[in-house]
Amino acid sequence: MPSLRDRLLGAWTLVDYAGLDEAGAAYQPLGPGASGLLVYAEPDRMSAQLMAADRPRWPKRHAADHGEVLRAITDGYLAYAGTFAVDEAAAVVTHVPDLSLIPNWVGRPQERRMHLDGDRLVLSTTEEPAAYVLTWRRLTAGTSTTP
Repeated sequence: MPSLRDRLLGAWTLVDYAGLDEAGAAYQPLGPGASGLLVYAEPDRMSAQLMAADRPRWPKRHAADHGEVLRAITDGYLAYAGTFAVDEAAAVVTHVPDLSLIPNWVGRPQERRMHLDGDRLVLSTTEEPAAYVLTWRRLTAGTSTTP
């Protein structure tokens, strides 16, 4: 049977991104209809991009201040890329970003519990008190990254 690491390799599209707030109430961090792409490649590279469905359009540059342009670009978008490693025994994948929209994540390991079932991959955070669960579906030729 292939290792968890080998089964991760390839491209995945976001099915669901769920979170629990501090009171324990469920919510969707990027709102309904979020889309995403997660790629694991040889030898140990990965990239993750997630986007809210209702991101604001980029304002006309000549009509907007710098802050307004930056908000339009970054609101509802999360992206990082770097290396990954799999702890097979613990069923944990660790992403170590060397590029990130969130500067504080660069070089900071991001551990995710993982569960693979056929073409479904479920990743969940391991840090408390945050609780996020991302469900992905393996991309195959001709499929889209939008839900």
